Amino acid sequence: MTYDQYYYNLKVSDIFYCSKKKYSVTQSTIDNALYMEQHVHNCREICKSIGELELFIEKYNNNHDISKLIESSKKLVNVRFEPNYFNYFNNSNRNESFYTLIENSLNQHASNVQCFKITEPPVTRIFSSFVNLKRLELNGYARGTLWNCLENVCLPYLQILKASRIPLKVLISLIEKTNGNLNEISIDYIFHDEFYNRRILQTIYKKCPNLLYLKLLIKNINISELEKLLINCRYLKGLCILVSVYGEFDWDKLFLTLTRSSSQSLFKFKFNISHKIPIELKTLKLFFDNWKGRNPMSLGFFQTDEVKEKYIDLIEEYKLEGIIKDFNYWHRNPLEVFKWN
Repeated sequence: MTYDQYYYNLKVSDIFYCSKKKYSVTQSTIDNALYMEQHVHNCREICKSIGELELFIEKYNNNHDISKLIESSKKLVNVRFEPNYFNYFNNSNRNESFYTLIENSLNQHASNVQCFKITEPPVTRIFSSFVNLKRLELNGYARGTLWNCLENVCLPYLQILKASRIPLKVLISLIEKTNGNLNEISIDYIFHDEFYNRRILQTIYKKCPNLLYLKLLIKNINISELEKLLINCRYLKGLCILVSVYGEFDWDKLFLTLTRSSSQSLFKFKFNISHKIPIELKTLKLFFDNWKGRNPMSLGFFQTDEVKEKYIDLIEEYKLEGIIKDFNYWHRNPLEVFKWN
């Protein structure tokens, strides 16, 4: 009997699927048959091989027996918690007793977990238990969430950090305790001032010597701090620069900084541009001219309005000269923009 046939007989095939040890669970419609006494043992036996778990948590009526299946796993290394409801404004109405139960079950595997994604601050101190965590994804959907739970967390083996809508103060504290192993950092969708923009840049170039890929908003006043990062992070391969549409931005200074201080390994660039912060044609041309003799660049633009034809024509010209290896354009900032490979 196949896994799919087995779960079909349990009448839960629509919400619990198994494929190459990857499991996805939706809480709201779990059939009571799954938790009938005669099936619990069989489910636990199957769940021992779970290596990757994606748990969609409902606002109400979550089944607490899911914790037993989590506890039964012997190989759990990749975990993702996703609320299956819209919770943009606050997380004060979530079921904390259920979160506590699930987190305590997961805590039994804490030393094995290497990848973790969460969209709300945990109820318990589970972050401190992830001593071997290598990849952490945080997405603060709820507006105004502080995420103070991260301030004293030490993740010495962390290699990849992706954070959206997470306050820079706690990210700075987290990066400072990563023991120099971070090689990819992606930070976006969080409002911050020039002070914290400078602080995050300083923290990265002091604590992340092995950095390969970076996505970060750069304030105009802190382009000089970016240059220090380019000098200190000599293994950097890809740089995605976000620019705020509010205020001014000196593209000339940025491009001169990139050509002057980029290491030979850095050749992948992505920039967001719009009608509010346009790049002058002569500025872009000078950037390409100054790049001659280096590794051909992989270039990408993303923005909210149409790419002007003058950009395309100029880029095609420098592709023919071998200065630009390839060019991609994304409209309205899709997730594909930030995939490096």
